[in-house]
Amino acid sequence: MEAARTRPMVVAPPWRGEPFGAALFYIAYFATHGIYLPFFPVFLAGRGLVETQIAIVLAIPLAMRMVFAPATGYAADRMPDKRWALVAFAWAAVAIFGLLYWAGGFVAILAVTLGYAVFWTALVPVIDAVTLSLERNKGHSYGKIRLWGSLAFIVTNVGVGSLLAPDSGELIFWLLLGGGIATGFAALVAPRARATDVSAPHPADNTSASAFRLLTRPAYLTMLLTAALIQATHAMVYGFGTIHWSSIGIPGWQIGSLWAIGVVAEVFVFAVAGRLLGRFGARGLILIGGIASLVRWLVFPLVGDFWLLLPLQALHGLTFGATYLGTVQFISGAIPDRLSARAQSGNATIGAILLAASTLASGPLYAAFGGWGFALMAVLSAAALALYTLALRLEAGRG
Repeated sequence: MEAARTRPMVVAPPWRGEPFGAALFYIAYFATHGIYLPFFPVFLAGRGLVETQIAIVLAIPLAMRMVFAPATGYAADRMPDKRWALVAFAWAAVAIFGLLYWAGGFVAILAVTLGYAVFWTALVPVIDAVTLSLERNKGHSYGKIRLWGSLAFIVTNVGVGSLLAPDSGELIFWLLLGGGIATGFAALVAPRARATDVSAPHPADNTSASAFRLLTRPAYLTMLLTAALIQATHAMVYGFGTIHWSSIGIPGWQIGSLWAIGVVAEVFVFAVAGRLLGRFGARGLILIGGIASLVRWLVFPLVGDFWLLLPLQALHGLTFGATYLGTVQFISGAIPDRLSARAQSGNATIGAILLAASTLASGPLYAAFGGWGFALMAVLSAAALALYTLALRLEAGRG
């Protein structure tokens, strides 16, 4: 039985008690990420980095997630209270990011960004583990808490973008530093997730298998690989969506709207997460994400009209949102709380590896095929659906 259905959902206001602490952390983190993702390159360009150097610096977070996510997840699980992992990681990230004020030149900026990424990218797997523990043990809806992060991302993405000028590089630094500090303070009021807390019964707790065996079951890993492949299909639109739309004559304000509608659809999916999980389950949401992904990328190069692109971009709510929600819920249902941070961090590692590989491939593909390169992302979608079938067979055989 899916974890989301083992306890009734508590309809509690997100501004009160433990849900408030988790929602506040998501708001602070993703508000900062809403500045970092589109505007950190502007800061780097302002510091004199050329395009190739900027690309290398931007790739560092993915590389750091691949290398250090298992270690930071293990460290979080070993702490008596996972909240203190959030506090330690957030303030370490702030302290290291602050060094960018003095960093000059490519090598220094790269070194600081590397250290910053180790701790900043460790935060989401830990807060996801904490929030899913709230859902499992106290009935609070993960989706209704997590959606506040997506809303914060939209607000800062659009709001900051409307205020910035081409020479606003240093302002971006201060905004990011302020966002990091806000995240550090939000970590102090995040929900407690203590190893000594009484946890709701979990199927995996009744087995004598080792932690390594739990985290490396073939059926479990195959389902994670399925979800990671679906997420990896987004690499080309992340890197070349704006460039492609500009090349076919879509004006800037419409391009901004296309990005916004995707996140709005994602927020909607998180808002109705309880109903979706009750109807389809975690595995069903991953399947829906895979099917939507196949449709989205096959149709993508055929559509050049803004009003037709809007519903196509709204599929992001399924290709990203439903897949992400299904993945974290699948992990929560398969892995007990004592391994939750390691499990979520392991999932982040798998996702980072495939997204990095897909990102590297998307450049040559777009250069060779232009808009038709997006259709090639459907190959990954089809592979994901095949793996989904394999994962179900392995589960049936208790692999």
